[in-house]
Amino acid sequence: ATGLFNKKYEGVTTYKENFDEAFKNIILEVNKEGTDKNKRVFVFLGLGVIKQMLSETGIKMYDLLFSNISRFKNSRIILIDDYTPFQNLELESWYNNLIVDTNGIWLGEEPTSQNAINLSNITREQKDENFPYMAFTCGANGVIVFKYVVEDSEGDDNERKQSVS
Repeated sequence: ATGLFNKKYEGVTTYKENFDEAFKNIILEVNKEGTDKNKRVFVFLGLGVIKQMLSETGIKMYDLLFSNISRFKNSRIILIDDYTPFQNLELESWYNNLIVDTNGIWLGEEPTSQNAINLSNITREQKDENFPYMAFTCGANGVIVFKYVVEDSEGDDNERKQSVS
C-alpha cells in the first residue's frame, strides 16, 4: 500500500517523515477555508503510529487539528490503519465527535474481524456472517458485507488465502 506514495502526484503533498511539519502545514491548509472554497482531503496512513513519532509541539498541533476539524466544511479526513493502533485512537476525545460508523469501509482478515468494529446499523444476519477476508461498506443504503481480493506480489488479483496456524 505504501508503494503509491513513492510517486509524485500533481497537487498532492505526501509525508513519510517530519510529521510535525506535516501537521503544521495541514493546519495552515485548513485555515485557508475562510478565504477559498477548495475541497481538501487528508489521508492518514497509520495515524496511530504517526502520533507516536510526533514531538511535544507536534502533539499540540495534532490535538489542535483533530479537536477543530469538524468546524471545517470543505475538509475531509480518511484514516487507514491497522486495528490495534486504530483502537487507541478511539480513546481520544475528538474521535467520537469526528468518526461515524455509518460511512466507511472496514476490512478484516478473519471472520472475527466484525467483532472489532461497532457498526450501529448492522443486521443480525450480517453479524452472523463468517468467512475469511470479509469487509463492510457502510453508507446511506446501510451496511453491505462482501469478500475482498488483493493484488499479490506477482500482480495477479487473487482471493487472499487465510493462513492456518
